[in-house]
Amino acid sequence: MGFFGLKPQNDGERITSMKLEILERIGLNTNESYVYNILLTNGEMSAPDIAERAHLKLTRQNTYTVLKSLTKKRLIEEFDKRKKLTYRVEHPQKLLETIENQKKELEENEKTIEAIMPEIISDYNLAHNKPGVVYYEGLKGVKKIFEDVYSPGKDEVYGCVDPTLFDKSFDVVFKELVPQRIKNKLLSKAILPDTPFTKTLAKKDKEQYRVSKLVNSKKYPLLAEIDVYEDKIAMMDISKGKDFVGIIIENKAIAETLKSIFKLAMNE
Repeated sequence: MGFFGLKPQNDGERITSMKLEILERIGLNTNESYVYNILLTNGEMSAPDIAERAHLKLTRQNTYTVLKSLTKKRLIEEFDKRKKLTYRVEHPQKLLETIENQKKELEENEKTIEAIMPEIISDYNLAHNKPGVVYYEGLKGVKKIFEDVYSPGKDEVYGCVDPTLFDKSFDVVFKELVPQRIKNKLLSKAILPDTPFTKTLAKKDKEQYRVSKLVNSKKYPLLAEIDVYEDKIAMMDISKGKDFVGIIIENKAIAETLKSIFKLAMNE
């Protein structure tokens, strides 16, 4: 006997307990894990035999419900044998397929939540009267910021940036998203450093739906990008050799104030 009069588990009991725990981790409930393990360790069994084996933990009706659930998940197979409803475990590879399906479902749920996140944050802000702040990192995260800034339905966006500081890995982002902004006819009003590159860029302002104001980069260094649009402010550090980070702040008063500063700087 062990401490407190408890009988210690033998190796077989420990292995069974571990299997049940793992089965529950991948999405099976306690009853499903229990019945699955019965079939896994005993092979083909009729429904009454399974119910008899499981009677210490499950009622007969609950056992049949679990068998239907495991069959629906394609983890066990149901068939007739000698006029008896019989079950057997599908190949354990199905467990890995179950995990893969869960991954796909999680990815789809993530995309769905991301798509409606602006509305959710807006509702939260209205209810709690707080600025909404969402943090992003990495190339994928900053790309999401640009997708939000350049999404359809906006009239204009104010911003400042030094494009010569961008890491080259962002070239693909701008090749994809800037044309999308132009297609959506979203007017960009940008403060840029006065460089040969931006002077060439400014010559294309009209065709690229942009109004550029060039400033002395030594006097007014622009080390990060800031964009103001609707009730949001996007701030990003995507310079060379940095860990790319960015945030979106959603607050009408802050956005309007910063937009006024941009208008003042652009002599509007």
